[in-house]
Amino acid sequence: MPGWKFVLDEQAFAFFRAARGAERQALIRAFEELRTHPTAEGVWQSRDDHGRDVEVGAFGKFLIHYWDDFPAKELRIVRIALRE
Repeated sequence: MPGWKFVLDEQAFAFFRAARGAERQALIRAFEELRTHPTAEGVWQSRDDHGRDVEVGAFGKFLIHYWDDFPAKELRIVRIALRE
């Protein structure tokens, strides 16, 4: 969907900033995929630190927790973690 932006919260940004090389490129590809399909459901749902329902998407070795702010056309990425 054109016009959508992704926004990283502090935890997600810290994870991204610590990533290097191929891992950072993989995260960028995942963000772009999410931005292309911002309202897609994840592989499961979770809750963020504020109790908000969030989608959890699996992208290679990463789990990305996000929710879409449809009126603002923003994809809010609240957490990134490694798959176990």
